[in-house]
Amino acid sequence: MIKKPINQNDSFDLELLNSIESNYVFENNPINRLNNKNTVSKTSFEKKIKKLENLKKEINS
Repeated sequence: MIKKPINQNDSFDLELLNSIESNYVFENNPINRLNNKNTVSKTSFEKKIKKLENLKKEINS
């Protein structure tokens, strides 16, 4: 009697997909598609700086 091999690749693939897809973000930019706390804080910080610069321009003009 020949023992049939068990295919466990599906369970490993499913675990991998579940671990990746939870934080995956679709954007136009191909870089930094995974949402990290560092990238989010940097972008919000950059937005704040731009807003402050615009406010300075409005005040000075």
